[in-house]
Amino acid sequence: MGTPITLGLLAFAAALLMSSNYALLTPFMFTSIIFGYVVSIVRYNEEVNFICLLGAIAIVLGIIFIVRNKSK
Repeated sequence: MGTPITLGLLAFAAALLMSSNYALLTPFMFTSIIFGYVVSIVRYNEEVNFICLLGAIAIVLGIIFIVRNKSK
């Protein structure tokens, strides 16, 4: 998990340097939580937890809502 998250954070830092619109990029920091949850289900055969699933859906919906409102 360390390598994908490190690469993701490096890409996020590069995106912050390229953009002046930090408010649009900041919510994408939470995508590592979703990626980690998917890896734990696929690789480690963890059972799908209803509360974690709701949290992941809330993160995705929040990111979609912010991107749609900020890009207008």
